[in-house]
Amino acid sequence: MKVRFQKNKATKNVITFVRDNQTITWTKADDFLVLHDLSHYTIEKTLNYTTAFYGMINSGATIKDFEDKVIRDKMNLTNEAWYAETLANLILIEHTQTTFENLNETFREALNQTNPNIPFMAISVTDIEKIRALYSQLIKNWKLLPENQSMELDF
Repeated sequence: MKVRFQKNKATKNVITFVRDNQTITWTKADDFLVLHDLSHYTIEKTLNYTTAFYGMINSGATIKDFEDKVIRDKMNLTNEAWYAETLANLILIEHTQTTFENLNETFREALNQTNPNIPFMAISVTDIEKIRALYSQLIKNWKLLPENQSMELDF
């Protein structure tokens, strides 16, 4: 799947997903959503997740499915999807505030609050470092991207 982040200043940014079968879903996005979706990308790519947000999009879910609370609440989310969503929020917090002293412990606590029924799976120190490094690089690339230009990622 190709994911294209188009930077716009006069209007909202646009995130376009071109699935492996060449169908497309897209959304307008403020800067926060871009950062959130980049954190999802970083986590899911690094951890080889196939059934979390990007995998769901590639399998046919549309952006509107995630925007509609009724549809979203009916989604049967995999453990990967729960892990990715929880981690995406934590990685975004780290970017905007401060690095967690123990990301796995914070991850465990956050996951327990959002869905205590799924087993916790710690992330290796190596993978945490890869996630942080890739996310930092993607944010840097996004900030340096000229207006009306796109950044395209392979998932």
